[in-house]
Amino acid sequence: MRADLRRRGTELGLVLRLALLPLLLLSCGGPLPEEWAPGTFCGAGEPEKTPAGGSAPIVDGTWSGAIVNGDPAPDPSVVDLSENEQNAVGALVDRWGGGNFCTATLIGDNAVLTAAHCVAGRGAGEFDFAVGPDAARPLHRLRFSDVHVNPLWDGGSAPHDNAVCILEGLASEDAPDVTPLAINDSELARLDPAFVGGDVQNVGYGATNPAGGSNTRRWWTVEVIDELGMADYTTWGGGTSAVCWGDSGSPGLVTFPDRAVRVVGTLNGGDADCVSYDHWARTDRDATWIASFVVEIPRCRWGLDGHCNGDTAEWCVGEDPATDLRRDDCAARGRVCGQDAAGAFRCLAGERCPAGLTWQGRCEGDVAVWCDANLLVRRRHCAPCGQTCGWVDASLGYYCRE
Repeated sequence: MRADLRRRGTELGLVLRLALLPLLLLSCGGPLPEEWAPGTFCGAGEPEKTPAGGSAPIVDGTWSGAIVNGDPAPDPSVVDLSENEQNAVGALVDRWGGGNFCTATLIGDNAVLTAAHCVAGRGAGEFDFAVGPDAARPLHRLRFSDVHVNPLWDGGSAPHDNAVCILEGLASEDAPDVTPLAINDSELARLDPAFVGGDVQNVGYGATNPAGGSNTRRWWTVEVIDELGMADYTTWGGGTSAVCWGDSGSPGLVTFPDRAVRVVGTLNGGDADCVSYDHWARTDRDATWIASFVVEIPRCRWGLDGHCNGDTAEWCVGEDPATDLRRDDCAARGRVCGQDAAGAFRCLAGERCPAGLTWQGRCEGDVAVWCDANLLVRRRHCAPCGQTCGWVDASLGYYCRE
């Protein structure tokens, strides 16, 4: 009899604890009842923040990221790119273990654009295209079958300093989660609003310090377009942030009036302090030559998982782009486009990241707040874990700590 009563009492206690659990989860992060020791429900129901990987320099006690003083994601007010579109920018890496040496961009199903000075004199079998935020741990590593250096390049200066590298296969088959970025073929001097004086999103895998040093991660920075030449243009980093060593071949990205993001230039080089002036080969001046190597993707390539085209979710229910492409305007429904728990890109309910909030995040009292890969605000209450919010390190930013 006593054993039976003990068993029933245990079952009743379990039921009561399970009944209380949803209430505790709803209030996770707030003050815990005194009878629950700190850590009992530590992190329940809260999002985890995983390290971005690599390291970033600390300048005057402040996380600076890099290119030099760059960010781990593009500025959505300049170019609003999906994760797949961001992955169009990759690193050129030595085939036999020499590491990454330049940056490049997938511009079609078979073609990668980079600087001529990066690949001149190199054979297609000497280097690969590493796709993903970290060239040392790429999502894909694609091989080349051919290299074409612009015949108009003079061997040193910025005008016409571009090259097209041809993949052995098709990106839509070998890396279906990567969306090519188109090159610009419009006359830059005729753009409205004016090209000069506007912002351009730059990105690369180069050094994070003007003194050099290795870096394998992709970093982003916005520069101002300072001057337009006949076949090149110059950007200004404002003495704060710009591209650096190893970013050569990287794309300059601009959002056009039709809301499409296009590659307007290929990085030739810049000032040694890596925060001042940089020089780029214009793609519009060589658009016909570049496009002659590019194979377009004729089919509905996003698959059922889809992708984000700005604030519009796009996915395919078949192969025919005319009949099988589906679109959902997230902004019109007060939502944002992002990747859901199943890995599909759809309209997500949530708070869109405000200007100034990055993946690095910040502390709001004992709450860590940051921007996730879908540009949604994420929060983690530190108190239930017996922790406080503060700076952890360059790879994690602001988060809960002991």
